[in-house]
Amino acid sequence: MYYLIIKLLLIFLLTILFFCVEAKKLSSEQITCVNDYLLFSKILKTEIYARKMKKEWKVGRRICKEDIEKIEKDAEIVEKEKMSKLMGEEYANKCFELNKELVEQYNEKLFNKLKNVLLMRRNGVFSYKDYLNKINKKEILLLSKNVQMELGKFIKK
Repeated sequence: MYYLIIKLLLIFLLTILFFCVEAKKLSSEQITCVNDYLLFSKILKTEIYARKMKKEWKVGRRICKEDIEKIEKDAEIVEKEKMSKLMGEEYANKCFELNKELVEQYNEKLFNKLKNVLLMRRNGVFSYKDYLNKINKKEILLLSKNVQMELGKFIKK
């Protein structure tokens, strides 16, 4: 009898834990390295955003919301090899190291593992959908400070 009660209690507690633990969100550095790459690889437009945080306004630049839909339709995966060619090997290595959890999540699926083997991608891939599901929707597609400054130079001219 006690065994059954303990077992039911454990199942109940595990269920609560499973549904109460929120998926870990990505840091701004993890997000911006991917967003900067998407901006240049897909030739997207940017827009200025402003958001009040406590008593201060946070102003920055992000990828246009219309382009988010374009990316969702076009971009199935983010490949390290392509990122290396466009952004440099050091940049791609750092970005994929930051987002290794997404790479592991993509490679957990047998079909994706097989695709990687057939296409000789050596696990340097993650799903754009998985990426979108992990980011904070308020900070969706923000660009890094460096890219924002570079874009600002072009606008001022």
